Amino acid sequence: MDNRIIGVANAIRSDRYPDAVAVFAAGSIVRGEGTASSDLDLVVVHASLPCAYRESFRFDGYPVEAFVHDDLTRRDGGLDRSAVRKKTTALH
Repeated sequence: MDNRIIGVANAIRSDRYPDAVAVFAAGSIVRGEGTASSDLDLVVVHASLPCAYRESFRFDGYPVEAFVHDDLTRRDGGLDRSAVRKKTTALH
């Protein structure tokens, strides 16, 4: 995976999800299969949330699709598995 993508994902985490327990980058860009119209898929895990949600936005020129969960919604199948396919990258 391109180090620039890791940098963008880390910047998104710092800017939008500073309290997240973990952030995983996933999807075609991470797999090296991205096209000009691909978005950066992120799975964001918080310690606790009132409910899981999904949001789309642009960050540093990249379209981003974020799937935001806590451990309970992630374990209970609330995670949209289509966002996490062959390869994911955990961000620190």
